[in-house]
Amino acid sequence: MENRRDTSRQLADILLDVMRNENITHNMLNSQAASLWEIIVGPTANRATKSVHVSNGVMYVELTSSLLRQELMMIRTEIMERINKACGEGVVKEIIFR
Repeated sequence: MENRRDTSRQLADILLDVMRNENITHNMLNSQAASLWEIIVGPTANRATKSVHVSNGVMYVELTSSLLRQELMMIRTEIMERINKACGEGVVKEIIFR
């Protein structure tokens, strides 16, 4: 009798197929990039952040402080590099501060 494991697909393989088919991987990377915001900019900048989301390679960050917005604009490239290093190259191609 064949081993059941040999004839059935591994759960991990099935989940990877579903993720590829449903484009879930892309959405998960966007979510991961947004959740890294607090870690990368720190708690002080995060307290002045209303919302963060990523869509089509663009990270939208809504801030409560115009002074902080100016400071973050100067280090925008560094922030993108750190996020992409953690998530995978090309997840965030641009950051827009509002």
